[in-house]
Amino acid sequence: MMTAYATVETAVEAMKIGALDYLLKPFEIDPLVSKILQIYHDLEAAQQPPMEVGALVLCGGTDYFDPAIGINTYGYGRFPKVVTRLGFERILSGTGPNQGRLVRPLDGKPIKKVAWFQCIGSRNLQLEADFCSSICCMHAIKEALVAKEKSDGELDATIFYMDMRTFGKSFQRYRDQAETEYGVRFKRGIIHSLIQDESSGDLIATHVDVTGAEKEDIFDMVVLSVGQRPATGAAALAENLEIPCNSWDFGETQPFSSTVTGKEGILLGGSFSGLKDINESVIHASAAALSASRVIHKSGGGLAPEVSTVSQPAEAVGESPRVMVSVCTCGNELSKLFDQDQLVQSLEADPAVDQVFFFEQTCTATGWENLVEHAEKQRPNRVLIGACLPYVYARKIRELGQRLELDPALIDVVDIKPIAYNSIRNAETTSEEERTATNKELSAILKMGLAKVKWADPAPVPKVKVRQQALVVGGGIAGMTAALAIADHGFQVNMVEQEEALGGNLNWLKLTLEGNTTNTILEETLQKVEKHPLIQIHVASRVLSSYGYVGHFNTTIENKEEGAITLNHGVTILATGGTEASTSSYSFGSSEAIITQKDLDLNLDNNTIEPQRLETVVMIQCVDSRQEPRNYCSRICCASAIKNALHLKEENPDIAVYILYRDMMTYGFTESYYTQARKAGVIFIQYDPAEKPEVSAINGSVQVAIFEPIIGSKIELDADLVVLATGVVPNLPQDLATAFGATLDQDGFFEEAESKWRPVDSLKEGVFACGLAHSPRNINESIATAEAASQRALRILTHEQLPAGKVVAEVRHSLCSLCERCIDTCPYGARLFDLDLDKVLVNAAMCQGCGSCATTCPNSASILAGFPDQQMFDVIDSALEGTA
Repeated sequence: MMTAYATVETAVEAMKIGALDYLLKPFEIDPLVSKILQIYHDLEAAQQPPMEVGALVLCGGTDYFDPAIGINTYGYGRFPKVVTRLGFERILSGTGPNQGRLVRPLDGKPIKKVAWFQCIGSRNLQLEADFCSSICCMHAIKEALVAKEKSDGELDATIFYMDMRTFGKSFQRYRDQAETEYGVRFKRGIIHSLIQDESSGDLIATHVDVTGAEKEDIFDMVVLSVGQRPATGAAALAENLEIPCNSWDFGETQPFSSTVTGKEGILLGGSFSGLKDINESVIHASAAALSASRVIHKSGGGLAPEVSTVSQPAEAVGESPRVMVSVCTCGNELSKLFDQDQLVQSLEADPAVDQVFFFEQTCTATGWENLVEHAEKQRPNRVLIGACLPYVYARKIRELGQRLELDPALIDVVDIKPIAYNSIRNAETTSEEERTATNKELSAILKMGLAKVKWADPAPVPKVKVRQQALVVGGGIAGMTAALAIADHGFQVNMVEQEEALGGNLNWLKLTLEGNTTNTILEETLQKVEKHPLIQIHVASRVLSSYGYVGHFNTTIENKEEGAITLNHGVTILATGGTEASTSSYSFGSSEAIITQKDLDLNLDNNTIEPQRLETVVMIQCVDSRQEPRNYCSRICCASAIKNALHLKEENPDIAVYILYRDMMTYGFTESYYTQARKAGVIFIQYDPAEKPEVSAINGSVQVAIFEPIIGSKIELDADLVVLATGVVPNLPQDLATAFGATLDQDGFFEEAESKWRPVDSLKEGVFACGLAHSPRNINESIATAEAASQRALRILTHEQLPAGKVVAEVRHSLCSLCERCIDTCPYGARLFDLDLDKVLVNAAMCQGCGSCATTCPNSASILAGFPDQQMFDVIDSALEGTA
């Protein structure tokens, strides 16, 4: 039975193709790119043999709204200077139509003043798009900053918005920095219309601000922040697979899951189930992989494909290099631009080169098979391939290594796309002198690859023994989810919770905005955890200390019943949760009528507060949040306010509910509940941070004063109840994080190794985080991070011995002076000083091959395996030869 890995890999490749295709739509496609796209589409359309899989993960990606459809208020397609945000990405790109120069289409004038229009195709009831695309606000800010950087700060950038949805944990500071340090202007208002001045070609935008005043602005270019749409064919695919879609044709998942559908074995990843940025897509892809692995493991399948090792023939290691060089001629287009005989002569001057071959389109099945057949006849002990897009050859290199009985380390692909791209595009105007230069440049690139491959070392990588057990710190819904996910794969888990009982915030939170009760998932999860034979629960316990490295941690915990005990484990997942932030703002504590959103939830549940007895309720958002020192959005506050406001209106339709807000953070599909609340009569009043609401409690009554921007004056509200949204703070102590080698950001949340591509990993290998310890999240999102962290942990636990990477640091002990500079320099904590051996040692599993130790070592005692001095000098000489 095949695993889900093949399905995911296929889906990822399809997403890359689709994204490349779309990004090129606004401009003329260059011949080489057109050729590549055609090859990809031909391969996609080719008849594929049926595959038997244990699980199916749908990662179909996303499409984007076409602003030319319908009324086309902003003249997209009619006004050349109106582009989508994807079109503007192409303008910014160095491979774009103007090599990254900021000039307007058609007239070529420098771009001096740009406006971004938000919510194009999103948050629009007329288009039946009552959702927020989640990514547009941050994308606009990023583009504005990049454009300003390219113009040395001279560009005038303005972003028009309804709500600036900076709901990621670092997004608000990014937005503030854009405004205060780089001068990006943020204007709250709706663009009424856009016309083009016939004489100058400038764009005139008419807009209405929050006061209702009509204004005009002139711009060189307008960028439309188009919203996401379901991928083409997503609804048809869902129908064929008999899985439901929501009202907007995105895949629908089960309650409290972002990946599991109503049909077992079919999972959703990325934007197929909704609207996500890169970070969220990666998290949900990992969660989907975990769910797929669970299905396969449950049915008796393996967790990973079996990888057969290649036993190297003696001559591949001991004999002098015999390199077969293969150059793709890209359908004979590239071969017209250089002299093949000269190139062969130049390459074969190196005695390591056995023979040079030229093939057409090695990225196609036919071209690749021709290359493999020649390689099998020649039987080289090294292979160098010159082609476009080297990343698509990773799997092919492994297959070629199997057929030639060569380690993949002895096969390399160098990227000749830049030469081919520029040369083919300018083929008609290229002089003979330029063709000679192209030949020389191509030769230099191939010689650099030749230098690398002929000095390549196929020595086996070191391995670290793995203790196949996990430690989960925290027993809330995220911690329990992570523990179950690992234990369900057959590995022992120790779960440490400082409270007397498991459950975390679900012990008081009873209902979600979508109307799902939390009691069900809490009870089901508790029963599974408590009855699971592989989960050992330690309640009322705390971590005293921990030391070790990936595969072998030793953690000491303490509780009253067991005292101090030491747990051995291979991975650690931090799921310590979070809690509602305390506050002293808005007269909190001076009256029983001034409470927090958590208090309101509790009091509504136990009937301490009766909606029928209330006349006026005022909710104030962003209390002490989105400002220093707690300058982040807690993500859940707006949804909680709307949930409770709708409940109050449902129980008492005559009640007056006011929500005072800065920006409503109802991202994704929660936007529809914002619409529902307005229809139900909930009154939303926007306030500026410079003029916050004022709350006073006098003689048992509470008054709220706020400036109402639409009427342009201050109003006073007599409230029976004032509800404060104070946000979330993490429960991850600094000493606990330090014990496991993790770091915290300035707000106390877990700091990722890389926010987009390694979002749940610590910089220290083997340590992960999830839930509110990771970042502010709702229940579904916390569960997704727990599943993602578990999937990353299982990547380690499934091995009895963990192989290190190919690029690992080593120490030449005869040259080492024991200055220990390399230990302080290593960002991954992979180096240590062994007192018994009196040597500096490297933990191969933790080393990431960054080379920092090699650069700081004064004696050249620290080196990187796989990068010998001879290889590096040879590569440099080849590069310099190309510039001579």
